[in-house]
Amino acid sequence: MAAAATAPPLPGGSGSHVQKQIFHNENNRINIRSAFHGRLHVATPRPSDLAAFHEQYTPSAFTPPPYSSRSNETHQQRLIRQKRESVVVESRIKEIQDEVDFALRLSMAEDRLVVLEVDSELHCDSSHVERADVHWKSERRDDGCSRLRSTIQRCARECEDVEFLHLNGDTSAKLCEKLEIGKFPTLLFYRHGRLLWTQSGYRKHAIGEGVLYYGSRLAGGEDSQRLVPDVSTESEIAALAQKNAQSGCLFTVVACTSTFCEPCVRVFPAALALAKALPGVVGFCRISPEDETTCDFFRKFCVENLPTFLLVKPDGSDINAIVVEGRYIGSSRGDLMGHVMQALPPQNQIYNREGRCMDLEM
Repeated sequence: MAAAATAPPLPGGSGSHVQKQIFHNENNRINIRSAFHGRLHVATPRPSDLAAFHEQYTPSAFTPPPYSSRSNETHQQRLIRQKRESVVVESRIKEIQDEVDFALRLSMAEDRLVVLEVDSELHCDSSHVERADVHWKSERRDDGCSRLRSTIQRCARECEDVEFLHLNGDTSAKLCEKLEIGKFPTLLFYRHGRLLWTQSGYRKHAIGEGVLYYGSRLAGGEDSQRLVPDVSTESEIAALAQKNAQSGCLFTVVACTSTFCEPCVRVFPAALALAKALPGVVGFCRISPEDETTCDFFRKFCVENLPTFLLVKPDGSDINAIVVEGRYIGSSRGDLMGHVMQALPPQNQIYNREGRCMDLEM
């Protein structure tokens, strides 16, 4: 409700016990509230009173400003910007026509991350084999497919290093069957033509987690490899830990993850958040059991569960070796952040009013 405005005198006078005000709300409706001995009731104004009011207070003076998502942006400027951004986003999401077109898109992407969105208007959130009942709605669709579509459009606006593809499951049943799509919507992540991860069904943060884990850049263009570089041997980790120690880092966190590990994908944003929030205090790197060399590292340091995060320091007696001083096993972002923060000395920790060490916020 907009601010109150004092009305012209109403018939009947206004004594010390009666205060009358006119309020003009967003719908340009007029209410007269009379406060009589602390009790509120609605009084019916006369037509002459309304005419006198409109002569003094025009409706335009009470019209709320148009909504704007950015400061100092008019309603018309916002519409123009949104239309321009929508055209750019739609041009970045390529439609897949058939299997040949899909193979061509994968080969053209080269080493870039490719995200394929598979949705359906008839079978959303259901099995593709068993036809779901179609409910015609007069209102706007609010199923998993439409919500995922909105999320992907936002990601396409920010992640310029990722290729986004869209496949309509209603018109491409044969390709869906070959891709083993069992539920709509489904997200598939590819690199070098190789399937990395599949997310079946709608999950709010799946697209963001996948882009952060498999992609190379954060929102805004920041290089994720600079924050959490990939390594493959103990000697590489030792060299990185030595470099971090020389720059003032207290220890280095080694994220032991796997390409096909869904819990690893879910917890990885916490590692990126810590690396971004604690530069020069804690270093980070990531290793995955992709070949025999990396598997030897996992066996040597008894990494049996994924994800596992090792807190390491360089070995003073061997420049190619590291010393493990702590570890966290699990996929909870909050627990990982708390474990790293608790390992810091008091001068580097963040405390709340109760004196407890606080976790960093995502």
